Amino acid sequence: MTKNMGLLDRGIRTLIAVVIGVLYFTGQIGGIVAIILGIVAVVLLLTSLVSWCPAYLPFNLSTRKRGGGEGVEGGGGGGLGASGGEAGGGPAGL
Repeated sequence: MTKNMGLLDRGIRTLIAVVIGVLYFTGQIGGIVAIILGIVAVVLLLTSLVSWCPAYLPFNLSTRKRGGGEGVEGGGGGGLGASGGEAGGGPAGL
């Protein structure tokens, strides 16, 4: 099971699940709507916790950032490291 969800994707799913929970516990939704949305909230929360969405598999989708290895997701900068990307782009001294 390769992770295929990025930080923003996971955050949005968690937020939607929390909103559904709040709507339910404040009595804003009920009946069959509450059951369906409750199931949706649980699925969204579980997929965000494991960073894997089975619905992405048939389409070969991933919202996870490429490269950088484990634990780097969502961390700093625009991808320019100390090994290049300096302004100017020309040879040193010119």
